[in-house]
Amino acid sequence: MSSTRNPTFRDSIRDRAEVLAEVKQIVAERAGRSAEGIKETDSLEQDLGLDSLDQVEIVMEVEEEFDLNVPDEVANKARRVGDIVEGVMNLLEPQAA
Repeated sequence: MSSTRNPTFRDSIRDRAEVLAEVKQIVAERAGRSAEGIKETDSLEQDLGLDSLDQVEIVMEVEEEFDLNVPDEVANKARRVGDIVEGVMNLLEPQAA
């Protein structure tokens, strides 16, 4: 399914809802569920049953999808779907000069 993704998605980010929708899709694919069944408050491990390898692969997919380099300290803090969204939003913010 990654072949349908836009490699320049980072340049076209318009709002948090779009980031949430894409993160939910990535997580849903890894969890074997529909994106509609994924909630922002879902725990990756307890609610979705994703182990540490799944979580690493999610981070790699997020990096590819949003053209980001997710630092380990950010990746390690991601416990819930919403944590991933917040991390992506923070990394997408223009850097202050």
